[in-house]
Amino acid sequence: MSSSLEAAAPARTPAQIEADIARERAQLAATVDHLSERFSPETLAAQVKEQVSTRARGMLTRPWQRGDGTVDPVRVAATAAVGLLLVTYLVRRRRL
Repeated sequence: MSSSLEAAAPARTPAQIEADIARERAQLAATVDHLSERFSPETLAAQVKEQVSTRARGMLTRPWQRGDGTVDPVRVAATAAVGLLLVTYLVRRRRL
C-alpha cells in the first residue's frame, strides 16, 4: 500500500517539506491571532454594548415597533397602558 502512495506523489526534498511546514505554521498563527482578537473579552464586551445600545435607542424612540420596523400590537397596547397610567396618576395627584 505504501508503494502506491510513493508512486502517486512526487518525491519532495527536505527543503520543500520545511517550506510547507513554515507556510502552514504561518497560516495557523494568523488564524489563532484572528480568533484570539475576535473572541477577546474586550471585543465581545464592545459588541454586546453596541447591541444593547442600539436596541435601547430603538425602544426609547419607537417603543411600539419591532426590530424590523413593523408595528407590534402588544407593544402598542403596553405603551398605551403606561401612558394611561401616567395620565391617571398626574390627574389624581393634582386633585389632592
